[in-house]
Amino acid sequence: MLIIPKDLVYSGIIICIEYDYVITIKGQTMIETRSPLKEPPLRNPGQSGEEQINDLMMDKVLFWLMMPAVFVLGAMLEWYHYLFNSPPIPILFTICAIAMAGLSFYKIRGNIPLIRQYIRGRQGEIVVGQFLEDFRKDGYHVFHDIPSPNGNVDHVLVGPGGVFVIETKTNSKPVGRECRVEYDGTQVKVDGHIPDRDPVAQVKAAVSQIDQIIQRGMSKNLPIRPVLLYVRWFTTQPRGSDIWVINEKTLLKFVRSSYKKLSPEDARLAASAIEVYVRSYQGK
Repeated sequence: MLIIPKDLVYSGIIICIEYDYVITIKGQTMIETRSPLKEPPLRNPGQSGEEQINDLMMDKVLFWLMMPAVFVLGAMLEWYHYLFNSPPIPILFTICAIAMAGLSFYKIRGNIPLIRQYIRGRQGEIVVGQFLEDFRKDGYHVFHDIPSPNGNVDHVLVGPGGVFVIETKTNSKPVGRECRVEYDGTQVKVDGHIPDRDPVAQVKAAVSQIDQIIQRGMSKNLPIRPVLLYVRWFTTQPRGSDIWVINEKTLLKFVRSSYKKLSPEDARLAASAIEVYVRSYQGK
């Protein structure tokens, strides 16, 4: 027996959006139909960033916009009663409205830098994701925003040159002077500063995640190249570095000049393992 929550009923139509079913109520008749989609779609570039922005807007911004609106409405009602000789006194609601508006402004203002950071990160992932799509004509499988319990993997390329796990960084750049990202083989410095979160550790964790996914799918170790991609930054790194710390233009050059490491069959199996993982994770 299917139990339908009341809050899903609107104008005689119930829609259950989990790629499972759609039920339409017509009078006393319930017609059950299934979605034509047999499995969830793969994820888009920057999808995790978009989800984080939406959550942040709901939790940190919209709530603090609604609260003063409630008190302002209450104050207006009280003023209405006051001006038309009604008993209520509007002073209390006015004080509460002003206090709540000030608190909301403080809360929203404090979260603006974080929102900007998420937006910038999402835009960077989208730009890089669109750029990576061009590798498909070179025989690469391209994946974006691969989810995991420990954080998403921004992008993965699987093809003749091997597996490339790409961590995208969209750091702000200072105005009016030259700046660069430097990697000495151990740590990364962005414009001379060490990032709060270690990007080397991040990309190594992403490589470990993808390696586990591939091994579960084909029980074989494949060559995986970690890539820290700094969008629109000039980068330097030592020769023969295991981790590429580069920008998008250099990535294009490096990948296309890589000698063939994977057979078409291994590339297909590895890509299939990642695809199965993403679709199953989406369906949870």
